[in-house]
Amino acid sequence: MVRVGYLGYSERMLLDLVNNKDFELCFAIGKSGRISYDYRTIVASRGINYIEINNKKELLQQTDLFKTVDVILMYKFEFILPASIVDNYRVINFHGGDLHTNRGAHAVVWTILLQEPSTCLSCYQLTGGIDEGLLINQYNVNVFETDTPHELNCRLMDGIPSLLKDVFAFLSGDKKAVAITGGTYRKKITEADYTIDLENDGIRTIRGKINSQKHFNGAVIRYLGKEYRAKEYYACKEPAMNNEKEISFSNNEFVVFRDSLALHILVSESVL
Repeated sequence: MVRVGYLGYSERMLLDLVNNKDFELCFAIGKSGRISYDYRTIVASRGINYIEINNKKELLQQTDLFKTVDVILMYKFEFILPASIVDNYRVINFHGGDLHTNRGAHAVVWTILLQEPSTCLSCYQLTGGIDEGLLINQYNVNVFETDTPHELNCRLMDGIPSLLKDVFAFLSGDKKAVAITGGTYRKKITEADYTIDLENDGIRTIRGKINSQKHFNGAVIRYLGKEYRAKEYYACKEPAMNNEKEISFSNNEFVVFRDSLALHILVSESVL
């Protein structure tokens, strides 16, 4: 049995680890403010050594714990690990994106924003660079045009059990990993990335921006000196009057016409 420590706030990863016969979960470390009541209930009921931290300095104070396990598993953790941890301990990370095309923070949100047709949960051993390392395996899923980050995350997490089997095989020497370097690194999401340009954004782009923010504060629309938030939309065949690009607005609803398709965007006015 492999002794592991877990860094992160995912209840799903926590449950899959405690129910996996190949691993003994020795401790869990999460960031204060991100840990749910259910997460705390799981660690308490299983008697798992659990620690909440606020910053990297507090994480470094826990390195004695790292010496007690064979490997550290990381998924949905708030911090980039310091080099002193990556260089001295075996760390395997789970990343919600393809390491060839979607490295960096907010990978799932980027997938929605870009309306990519597919993505994956990548499992790899860290070697130093951000989202670089030895790729153990990946769990592939299709992305639907109506997906939100929450929905896509849920499908990606369905791959955790099979990837944990791959991790065990890798640690046992029965599975080889492939070095991954380079790839497209994406910056952190900013408001500009989900602000809708009614004049120039296509239907697909607008849909991605709204879907990406549906469970947050909504995509941003600025129109005639006011700011609006959009979380809902629907589309239908409805040609514009002059068969060209048009925008209409009434009763907190924008209608954007593109190629005989009308996208109805339901909004609320922002309180600035």
